[in-house]
Amino acid sequence: MSTLQERLVRSAATVDSSVTLLADFQRWFRERVDVDESRVEIIPFEAMRGWEFTPDTHNLVHETGRFFTVEGLRVRMPGPPVEEWRQPILHQPEIGILGILVKDFDGVPHFLIQAKMEPGNHGGLQLSPTVQATRSNYTRVHKGRAVPYVEYFQQPERHRVLADVRQSEQGGRFFHAFNRYLVVETEMSAVPEEPSHYRRMAVRQLLDLIRHSHYVNVEARTLIACLHSLPV
Repeated sequence: MSTLQERLVRSAATVDSSVTLLADFQRWFRERVDVDESRVEIIPFEAMRGWEFTPDTHNLVHETGRFFTVEGLRVRMPGPPVEEWRQPILHQPEIGILGILVKDFDGVPHFLIQAKMEPGNHGGLQLSPTVQATRSNYTRVHKGRAVPYVEYFQQPERHRVLADVRQSEQGGRFFHAFNRYLVVETEMSAVPEEPSHYRRMAVRQLLDLIRHSHYVNVEARTLIACLHSLPV
């Protein structure tokens, strides 16, 4: 029986697999861009629904008290050319889940990724982890759709946990924030067929796409970087 390390080496050498041909991926990604009906429009603060500035602190908060707040920050740093500045910063104390689900096909590990739209993305869609969600999102504070596959990362001990680490969020924009990064492997029969905006890809295919601008988002790149610490 092959070790995990041997299987990952095969995945890192697989340009085209029985599951995904790189040429098919390009066609699939273009189709996902074409069918995406999302629209992004910059609006004034007073036009936002569910958000308001508090009268005492003037922080921007959600009516539920969840998600995050936008607060003012003053920084003092003696020594550098700019020793003091003030800026807005996101305060999000809850821990998000960023996870990739791994499944073997013909002895080659494949990673389940999604074409995810986020309003700040260049081009709209980027390849993202299987799950990329804040706690407020996956507990459905927004009363929206359930997050697919989140149960595999809420109870990862039911499967094979390959990586489970906490990484800090971008410190220039978030205050003391961090997320839980997980890579979880499941048996072949454990995962249902994926929705149309998900795709299974070998490690080599993802690494090839990372060389191109705007395909793979920073969260997926961070999870791929966790591969160096996986058990053998």
